[in-house]
Amino acid sequence: MPNPVSPFQEDNFFSEEEYTEIYTILENIMKKGEEDLNDKYGYMKKLTNNGFIAIFFSELRNQDKLPKLSDALENKIKAKFEEVAKEPVDHIGIAFARYTLDSGDIPSLLPHCDRSETHVSYTFTVELDKSKPWDFYVEDQKFDMKPNSAIWFSGTHQSHWRPDANFDSNDFYDIFLCQTHLSSDGSPLPEDHYDNGDQISVEFAEKYSELLKDSLEKAERINGACQ
Repeated sequence: MPNPVSPFQEDNFFSEEEYTEIYTILENIMKKGEEDLNDKYGYMKKLTNNGFIAIFFSELRNQDKLPKLSDALENKIKAKFEEVAKEPVDHIGIAFARYTLDSGDIPSLLPHCDRSETHVSYTFTVELDKSKPWDFYVEDQKFDMKPNSAIWFSGTHQSHWRPDANFDSNDFYDIFLCQTHLSSDGSPLPEDHYDNGDQISVEFAEKYSELLKDSLEKAERINGACQ
């Protein structure tokens, strides 16, 4: 079983052309949503519990209805993973998320470990555009993110979170999130790994409860996950 990634920050992740490509695709998806459904987010998913609206680019690879990432950008992301992992990686999940009150509730990211990967994950999140700063933590380590900076970590093993941010109606925070695991990894994580991750995340939420008052209140109010 591979070791989890030691968290680190990588600046200037996307080129100017790649950055433009991402937003051009998003604008076209939103335009199509307005034209077809009278809702610019109509072809995106509103995750109210989390306070964001997302498009899962990895789900668009084999369809022609909506714009999708170019092969060049997909290949760049794969190459980045393999540069960090130092060996081939498996299926790559790619998502864009916009944290906004348009999602239906306040944006929040309580401490959690990801359950979306079956093996030790390689994960990075890139800050794209924003109306306000929003710190990102991997366990106790705080990252002062800036546009086009990526944070690398193992989402399956390291509890990650953001403090309360107090979004107004016009505020937004855009991220790009990608995750994979090694092609050679033949050791799926046992179920108790995820249960232990949940317990560790509860401990981080308690430890940093002063920074998470609104997020914890929201979790209690909606009786559901907020990550």
